[in-house]
Amino acid sequence: MENPYVGLFWMVDTLTEHIDTLRSCGADNIYIDLGVVYHLDVKLEFEPDFLMKLANLKIPFLISGYKEEVAE
Repeated sequence: MENPYVGLFWMVDTLTEHIDTLRSCGADNIYIDLGVVYHLDVKLEFEPDFLMKLANLKIPFLISGYKEEVAE
């Protein structure tokens, strides 16, 4: 199974490399907004190295959970 966070990891790596360029072009409201759709339980787990890289960006990280509606 593919890592479900691969897109998030790519985004953080890309921002790490280019955030200064974005800011110099006028971006002043940079944040990451992660939406999670779940059916039963939800568990998010991030490695410390990833969290440090995210923290070094000094931008907000939002996580929203949405319960999947299941037709019966």
